[in-house]
Amino acid sequence: MKILLFDTIFTSCYNLFIMNNEILEKFNNQDKEFVKINKTLDKHSKNFDKVNKTLDKHSKKFDKRFNEMDGRFDFLATKYLDHEERLKNIEENMATKSDIRKIMDVLDVLVGMFKKHDQEFIFMKTRFERNEEKIEKNTVDIKEMKPILGLS
Repeated sequence: MKILLFDTIFTSCYNLFIMNNEILEKFNNQDKEFVKINKTLDKHSKNFDKVNKTLDKHSKKFDKRFNEMDGRFDFLATKYLDHEERLKNIEENMATKSDIRKIMDVLDVLVGMFKKHDQEFIFMKTRFERNEEKIEKNTVDIKEMKPILGLS
């Protein structure tokens, strides 16, 4: 009876020891996987840092450019108001052909400026859309990576 009890206890302890080793081995394997995942996440984090820095640079450039454009539009609005007064005076004083030629010259300059600004705006818009496409692609990539990495 004592031998049977000892045998049972010994077998149970041995089985627990083997199960404990198997569990430890699984934990060790999981630790190795976590290390790999952490390395991958570190690489992605560095890549995102680079992307963020690039986006910050572009954002600053856009801010500067928009501020410049605001100043230019204010300048143009001021010029426009000045021309309104001139036209009123011309109408009141029966404008001459010479006066009309002067007005047309100024309007030609303004149209040229508007065309230039329009072209610059189109360029900036295209650049902005390219950045948006990259951001959307990165967002999709991140969404695809989250389930793989177990982060969803």
